Amino acid sequence: MGIDCTKRYIAGQRLASKEIGGESVVLNLDTGNFYGLNNTAARVWNWLQEARTLDELEVLLTNEFEVDSALARAELTELLNSMEQRKLIHSVG
Repeated sequence: MGIDCTKRYIAGQRLASKEIGGESVVLNLDTGNFYGLNNTAARVWNWLQEARTLDELEVLLTNEFEVDSALARAELTELLNSMEQRKLIHSVG
């Protein structure tokens, strides 16, 4: 499928997460699978508690971390694709 720049993405509802030392662990309650998120992915996860576009996430990421916009977008696209495949996020429009 792939991330659509025109859509907003949000964390799924049948998930539980816990922040531990700047990182997060996410549990998919439907599958029982756990996912560990590093510091950067954990920040993105927190931002995805509200529906956001790829553009919005890119701005947040580049403002918080010293990262080039093109690199931030590429990394976000990869992360969002991974999260979507694992059913941790979904599009809302």
